Amino acid sequence: MAVVLIARFDGDVRRLVQAYDRGHAVIMSRGGATFFGELRHHCAISDDALFIIGL
Repeated sequence: MAVVLIARFDGDVRRLVQAYDRGHAVIMSRGGATFFGELRHHCAISDDALFIIGL
């Protein structure tokens, strides 16, 4: 079954992007998410939100 997840995080986009970047850096510094099967995703921003689209 194919699934697409779209998550919207409202708030200060600059701070949301910084939080995403910190989280991503921690995951990658520990070898990535390959143990669990990495979710392929794309990120997008608007004036007031960060979106993560997972495939």
